[in-house]
Amino acid sequence: MIFKRFVGPDWVQVESLIPQLEARPYLCDDDDRQKISEKLSNLGFIVAHVEIESDTSFTEEILLRKVAEALHWPEASGTNWNSHCSLLYQTLTQWEEPPIAVLIQGMDGILRRDIHAFTRSIHLLEASTHAVRLSVEHAARQFLYVFSGNWSPA
Repeated sequence: MIFKRFVGPDWVQVESLIPQLEARPYLCDDDDRQKISEKLSNLGFIVAHVEIESDTSFTEEILLRKVAEALHWPEASGTNWNSHCSLLYQTLTQWEEPPIAVLIQGMDGILRRDIHAFTRSIHLLEASTHAVRLSVEHAARQFLYVFSGNWSPA
């Protein structure tokens, strides 16, 4: 089998419990962000918050640094995709720990300025998580991203 969808035995089925999260990548409206954060927390998730400022120049390094900071990964780590995947591996193999949800606010501003940077960033975050899971059987800790923004057309 070339592709397998990994779902741990005790994973929270967020798509059935939080209607605003229909399918990956999870996009939610800014108006729903706090409610979704509270629901995820009530479901046992550790919720990490990341804010991408729309008035600054965006780079993948900025995104990765902010994700690393929100997850309390070692300082100066996670600022490139290799180190991000290494730290993600360490996090996902702690399968006995609570699940993690990373809520990233501000990606809608990136979409409006640079559709390539937006698409690439979301794809690489989701794909790197999936790749780490496929690389080792015991990377079973539930981990997801939620991207909040004003997704209606400008």
